[in-house]
Amino acid sequence: MIRPILAAVAAFVLNAVLVLATDQVMGMLAPDLFSDPSNPSTAGMLIGLGYGTVFAVVAGYVAAMASGGAAQMAVRILAGLITAFAVVTYVQYSAILPAWYSIGLAVLGVTGVLLGGRIFESGQAG
Repeated sequence: MIRPILAAVAAFVLNAVLVLATDQVMGMLAPDLFSDPSNPSTAGMLIGLGYGTVFAVVAGYVAAMASGGAAQMAVRILAGLITAFAVVTYVQYSAILPAWYSIGLAVLGVTGVLLGGRIFESGQAG
């Protein structure tokens, strides 16, 4: 029971590191889109949701792979963590970020995680 939880937490941390590192790189490559966190641009938020979704797929795959045979449980726990993070983001940054961004974090994040888990399981079937 503990291994799927640890797998989900590790995948969540991996996802966060990938997103934060990419945010930093994007801030250097496109400072007009990513330089002011107190006034984020719509284009920057959309791009961030895009690469965040890709990283969620990776995180879902990693959670499933590291789960020790409990892939669906690990992926569901990770999806719950992603949803909780989106809610916290909405509550904490509602004065700065539009509601659609937090909704996008939840919907695209969970979709990406589930897709990553599905990709892992489809590779195990063969």
